Amino acid sequence: MSLLKKRATKTKNIKKFRNKKFNLNNFVEEYYMEQNTAYITVKVDSYNDIVSKYSVDCLEWINSDFANYLEEVAYYIPVDEPIVIEITGTKFSEEEKKTIEKVIKTYFGLKLGDKMLDLNINRTKSLTLFILGIMAFLIFWVLYKFHVIETVTEIILLGFWFFMWEFLDLAFLVRNEIKVQKLEAGQLSSASIVFLD
Repeated sequence: MSLLKKRATKTKNIKKFRNKKFNLNNFVEEYYMEQNTAYITVKVDSYNDIVSKYSVDCLEWINSDFANYLEEVAYYIPVDEPIVIEITGTKFSEEEKKTIEKVIKTYFGLKLGDKMLDLNINRTKSLTLFILGIMAFLIFWVLYKFHVIETVTEIILLGFWFFMWEFLDLAFLVRNEIKVQKLEAGQLSSASIVFLD
């Protein structure tokens, strides 16, 4: 195949890939939604598919593969939709069902708590950067008025822009990302759990 034909084929492929579409809303509606509720159905073979086999009684912890699966599937479900987790594949005793519910709620409750802490830390860091930025600007203004060496004022001005840039990044971009993660954790921590025996 000549070089020109290879380039033409590659260009054609790139155009094809660039114009490719996928309707995520239809996918979610078809596979997860039923009467304004999202259903995540999970097939398990044993109790240890959900509760880690390394857990001890009264200190049970979620199986990481199970938790990852729930998070991956829930990622595609809009955060304003309630979720029902349907567990199928094996029969559990009433005690095991209670433990499973507790483990799932605790895990995602802790994730929610982590995001709440992250928001508090983000607020503190943002406020600190904003105050440092204002202080740098005031120092710059005073030095500029008294005609201090231009190099010193430029360094202070550079510090001002650094603090302001970091403040805007933390206060808006990072904070919004944490808020979305908090919503996702809140959605899963308030999910209903149903056992399909």
